[in-house]
Amino acid sequence: MLDLAIDTDLVPFVEFTKSQFTDMKRKHLEVKFQINDGYPASSYDWIALVNSTWTDANKHKITWEWVPSGTSKTVKFSDDIPDGGKDLQVVYVSDKLGAPVAIADIC
Repeated sequence: MLDLAIDTDLVPFVEFTKSQFTDMKRKHLEVKFQINDGYPASSYDWIALVNSTWTDANKHKITWEWVPSGTSKTVKFSDDIPDGGKDLQVVYVSDKLGAPVAIADIC
């Protein structure tokens, strides 16, 4: 039998910390995130809004935004949010790694 050790002290590269709609019609979404030490961030990283059944963020994105440079760790989506945000997720896509590195359900 193969034994695997799991390092429970590992911290994810990127974590979504909060998502909230900023208006009553649920058409404006603000997503906050943090980038942890060791992550090879790129100015070409982006965050996509996708349906929960997505399999490829590039193909199934509803809308997307570039990750802001500097200290701002907030992305805002407006007017492209179907059905008031039901069954949606946000996905942080790494340009350097060529893959999603964080996923979160919308509140």
